[in-house]
Amino acid sequence: MDRRRLFFVLLILLLLIPVYSQNSEMPGDGSVEGEENGNAEYYRSVYELGDQVFNITAGLFIPLYYRRPGDFSTAPANLSLGGTGSIEYSSFINSNMTLGLSLKGMFAYTPNDRLLSMFPITGKLTYYITDSYPFEFPLYVHAGLCISRLESETFYGPTIMPGAGATWNMNSSWGFGINATWWWVPMWYGPSHEDTAKSRFGNFLDISLSATYHF
Repeated sequence: MDRRRLFFVLLILLLLIPVYSQNSEMPGDGSVEGEENGNAEYYRSVYELGDQVFNITAGLFIPLYYRRPGDFSTAPANLSLGGTGSIEYSSFINSNMTLGLSLKGMFAYTPNDRLLSMFPITGKLTYYITDSYPFEFPLYVHAGLCISRLESETFYGPTIMPGAGATWNMNSSWGFGINATWWWVPMWYGPSHEDTAKSRFGNFLDISLSATYHF
């Protein structure tokens, strides 16, 4: 499968998510306004401790630049636009915050058609702004391990990825949104390593669509 087909397969993953489900009450405190008139209007969502979230994303990976340690000069990433996706699970630790695990992946190509892939395995902390429910705005940060692979070369290092998004909740179970995540991926070999000249800090951006299931 060539890169264009692989990219489009990744982008249409969200189309496989069922967008129809049974109508149900929006989560909240159960308060109802105007119920005696047969026209119930529910208050905005309030999540509770133990509520769980499953999230899947797919989108565009945008290479930005590398920053060299020491002089902190920058260099072009020299990568093509690529694809990215993730699978995430988290649980609410209070009414606005979740803590969970995330498995992300990306691919892009160098100018000589070498395939670069990265697989961050991270913990994820998210704060939800829910004042405008059914619209909500997650602010989040990933931190953990990133496995980078360029053909036969593999590098294991840390990563930190802050981001933000906007989600529309279709009902109490399903939400759909858009997210922007900054990837900061250090590739640090240390001053005494034979590859120390290759040390650099990667800076990338992904823009993705998401489908979220609450349960």
